[in-house]
Amino acid sequence: MPDYTQEAKRTREKERREQQARQQLARAPPPGVSPEPPSDYLGSYAVPMLDDANDPLAAAARGLAAPATRPIHVEQPKPAAVSAAALLEELGIPQYIEGLEREAIDIELLTQLARHDGKEALDETLKEIGIMPVGHRLRIYKALATP
Repeated sequence: MPDYTQEAKRTREKERREQQARQQLARAPPPGVSPEPPSDYLGSYAVPMLDDANDPLAAAARGLAAPATRPIHVEQPKPAAVSAAALLEELGIPQYIEGLEREAIDIELLTQLARHDGKEALDETLKEIGIMPVGHRLRIYKALATP
C-alpha cells in the first residue's frame, strides 16, 4: 500500500515553497532598479559629505593650502633653578647670594621649607639670613612653592 501521508507532506511543502517564491517576487523591485539604497545614503543621520572643495586632505594633495588654523599657545613651565644663587639671580635679587652661602642653605633646603614646612618657616629663615624686605621674601616663596 502506498503511503499517502508522506505524499501529502511533500505536496504541502511544494505548495509552501511556491507561495514563498510568489511573495518574494511581489516584494522584488522592478527590473533595473537596485534594491540597495545609494552608497551615499545615510538615512536620517545624513551629514555633509566631504568633496574636493572642502576636504583639507584633498586640498593638500593638490598642493593647496589647508584652511588656516589658530595656533594654540601653551605656556611652558619654567625650568626649576638648579641652585639658590641661580634662583636669586633669576628673581633679580642677587645681593642675598652671599648670605645663603654663608649659612650653607641650598635650593633643596629652601624648597623643603617652602613646600613642606610652610611659609612661616621659610619667612623666619630668610629673615635670619638678612632678607628683610617683605617683597623679596614673597618672591622667593612664590618661586619655591610652585612646582
